[in-house]
Amino acid sequence: MALIRLLERVGGDIELRVLQYGTTRETFRQTCADPSGRDVVHVSGHGEAAGIILETPYSEPDPVSVADLLGLMLPLRDAVTLVTLSSCESAAVAGDAGLARDVARRLDCSVMAMRFPVGDEFAADLVLGVYDGMIRGRRELPVALGATLELLGEQLARSPSSRSAHPPSSAAGPPP
Repeated sequence: MALIRLLERVGGDIELRVLQYGTTRETFRQTCADPSGRDVVHVSGHGEAAGIILETPYSEPDPVSVADLLGLMLPLRDAVTLVTLSSCESAAVAGDAGLARDVARRLDCSVMAMRFPVGDEFAADLVLGVYDGMIRGRRELPVALGATLELLGEQLARSPSSRSAHPPSSAAGPPP
C-alpha cells in the first residue's frame, strides 16, 4: 500500500487502522465509536453525493445515506480534523444531499472529496500527494492540495492519453 510506504518514510508517532473490503456499517460504527487518536479519517470506495457504499454481512452492496453515515461518524466530531472522502462525486451536491458539505458541517472539520468520477490511479496520486505535502512538507490542506493538483495537471499535460482516467476532481476546505 502506497499510504503505508509514505507513513514509513515519514516516521514518527502515526497510528494507522485500515478497514479493508467487506467493511459493514457495524465495523465502521465500531471504528468510529472510539475517537481517541483519530485525527484523519480516510474513506475510500464507491460513492456519490448521496452517500457511500459499504457491504452487508453477506457481501452485498449496502448504500449508506449521508444521514446514516453522519450518524456512524458523529462520535468523531471533537477529535477528527480532516476527513478524506475518496469516492466518486463525494463533493457533489444532489438536491438536499451533499456528502462532503454535510460531513464538514456536522463534524466541524476539513474535508477533501471528489467532485466527479475519478480513476483509482488519479485518486491515489492525489491523496498521497496531499498527505505527503501535509506531513513531510508541513503544509496546510489547501496549499498541499493546490500543489498536488498543479503537479498532477502538469503530468496530465505531458500524458494526454490519461486525461479521461484522471480528471481534475477534488474539493477541500475548512468547514463553513
